[in-house]
Amino acid sequence: MRLDIGNEELRVQINSLKYELESLKQERDLTALQHEKELHEAQARSDEDFKKAQVGNPGPACLFSLTGFRKLKAMATRWL
Repeated sequence: MRLDIGNEELRVQINSLKYELESLKQERDLTALQHEKELHEAQARSDEDFKKAQVGNPGPACLFSLTGFRKLKAMATRWL
């Protein structure tokens, strides 16, 4: 009789720990998804800001690309 009571208590503890472990896993997964979502949103905002900056005020990178394109075009024209 005592063994059955002891075994039942162990089963209850095991089930309780399994439940707690599963809850922690779900919480970890949810946290990872939230971080991924925040990262995606930050990247989207960054891309949008970059596009707005290029359209409204072409910066040095855009001018460098234009200068580089002109140099390549001039070189290609000489070779033809």
